[in-house]
Amino acid sequence: LLMRPDDQEARRGLADALTAIGGRALGEQRFADASAAFARAVDAAPQMPAARLNYGRSLMAQGRSVEAEAAFRTGLDLAPNDPNLIAAYAASMATRGAFALARREFERALALDPTNTDARHGLAVLDRVAGSRR
Repeated sequence: LLMRPDDQEARRGLADALTAIGGRALGEQRFADASAAFARAVDAAPQMPAARLNYGRSLMAQGRSVEAEAAFRTGLDLAPNDPNLIAAYAASMATRGAFALARREFERALALDPTNTDARHGLAVLDRVAGSRR
């Protein structure tokens, strides 16, 4: 598929199509296929924060939290106040044991969107972890 580098509309369309493919694969728990589709979506439209979010989530599903954290961080460079990216980034930090940093980011996501279920769930998990360590 050839596309002009400056044809942003075509790139977004391709990224949307790849995101749909990745979403289906993710729903079917074909995580490697989902990651491949989402990675291609990032390549097609590197300035789309949602592409980075989806790619990172597919990496997390495979236990690749370090790579996922990098994807989320890059997404946050593009959209620093996206509560979904912030919550996903926090979850990746929590998986590597950075609980204080994760809590701060979950709280920041909730400050931006008090209905963010990922941030609420993340804080609840951190509370349970803290309770079990006492």
